[in-house]
Amino acid sequence: MELTHENYFSLEADREYMSVHQFKAWTTCAEKEAARQRGDYVPGQVDAFVFGHYVDCALTTPDEFEAFCAENAGVILNRKGEKYSDYRIADGMIARVQGDPDAVELLAGDCQAIVTGEIDGVQWKGAVDCLKLDCGIFTDLKTTRDFSPTWEAVVTEGFSRNVRVPWYGRYWAQMAVYRSLIEQQFGVVCEPVILGVSKHTRKDEAGETRPSPGLVAVRFNDADCLDQEIALIRADLPQVMAWKTGDAIPPACGNVDACDWCRERGKLKIWPAQRVYVG
Repeated sequence: MELTHENYFSLEADREYMSVHQFKAWTTCAEKEAARQRGDYVPGQVDAFVFGHYVDCALTTPDEFEAFCAENAGVILNRKGEKYSDYRIADGMIARVQGDPDAVELLAGDCQAIVTGEIDGVQWKGAVDCLKLDCGIFTDLKTTRDFSPTWEAVVTEGFSRNVRVPWYGRYWAQMAVYRSLIEQQFGVVCEPVILGVSKHTRKDEAGETRPSPGLVAVRFNDADCLDQEIALIRADLPQVMAWKTGDAIPPACGNVDACDWCRERGKLKIWPAQRVYVG
């Protein structure tokens, strides 16, 4: 199928193409992703997803912004027709980007460019916020609570431990895949850049909460690390494709705290009571 902005997020497109988001879904809870692609599971609307697209749309496809707001009015507006506080903060973030010439320049190019290619014979897709082939870069706009490192579980040699990683650490795989797809489609090796805008706020003189966003541009200019991300994807891709094609039974993750699919369908578990003694 030919990908367009209208069908990019469709089930048909997801069944034919792999994407970074879909790949993470398969490796997080394969049973849930298989159900979604069959049409047996429909994810609910995630406010954080709408929030991110609200900022993205305003800055990369402003002609579609009004229609986007109308489509998602129930999330953006309260019963009085006023924007919820989160979206007033989002407006401040948008203004912050628009007021910085360097940030505006990073988003000046081919916006929401759809790119496709192959990784080990599997068709992949991506939607790049801003592609600047003449400059050899592409920019992905990210909203973030702040720029502090986050705690993540890392498994090495069979042991799991929590480590602090940069706030942009989880985007290495996305940047690596987009870089590969752009090179395949256009023959140009582009440097990935994340333009991060934070959700910081402050109190003004009257005690009202006001947006106080920060801006950071992160260059992913370590080619070896990007290549390592592709290698990690290749290592897991055969198993993922076996689940996707039905050649293997996709397992459930069993994480009832984080996965609504497993929480609603898992069998009753019996836990022994534990008492914690203090003092």
